[in-house]
Amino acid sequence: MVQMDILIADDDEPSRLYLELVLRSLGHSPTAVADGTEALSVLESFSFDVILLDIEMANLGGLATVRLIRNHPAMQDLPVYAITANTAESRLAEIASAGFHAVLSKPCRPEQLQLLLSGQLGALPAASPRSITDQTQSNRFRELLAASGVCAEPIIRRTLDAVDLWIESGPLCQPDSQTAAHSLAGSCAVIAAAALSAALRHLEDLAVNGQSQEWGAALSATANLLRETRRELISSRCTQLPRQQH
Repeated sequence: MVQMDILIADDDEPSRLYLELVLRSLGHSPTAVADGTEALSVLESFSFDVILLDIEMANLGGLATVRLIRNHPAMQDLPVYAITANTAESRLAEIASAGFHAVLSKPCRPEQLQLLLSGQLGALPAASPRSITDQTQSNRFRELLAASGVCAEPIIRRTLDAVDLWIESGPLCQPDSQTAAHSLAGSCAVIAAAALSAALRHLEDLAVNGQSQEWGAALSATANLLRETRRELISSRCTQLPRQQH
């Protein structure tokens, strides 16, 4: 495959780092930014073969960003792919109408990205988790980071701590809860916390639909999953890191 210059916009650190490392391992040249505003700024000075946009981002999300990109005459046909942890049918329809070429479900697997970038694969469906963690994704994530001299354990711990802090804050079932649940679901998918990611996507859906009567039970179930995930995912070989204070 020909080397491509690829722009990544994702405000989630594990997802952004993971995508960047996967694309480098496939022989491409990625540039990573944290939101749509930064992506548009970079596009003013540099050209790219492909753009990967997270849907839920602070400052300027993926939907608004792709619409602005499509308004630019020179970028109307540029391949732009959405990256999201929420692949519900209603969400996919909204994404398709915004001007994306396809939707990538987090975490984006290397073999799927390679097929997509070579034009052999369209939208990628989300896989239903069959266990607490996805061992294949766990190995992939750790190996990619290790090859770049980065330890995966602190990132995994920070991600699980962020979920814990969010649960402890007692978030209400309201639209504001949607953004946090969506972002955390994407992070958990990348670090291989498959069941926890699915539970957070469920909380996101409850917040979007205002289903407050189911919120308490779903939040409690997510807290239980977090404890199981921590036991299963964090390596006992690594020294325990102190929880970050916020």
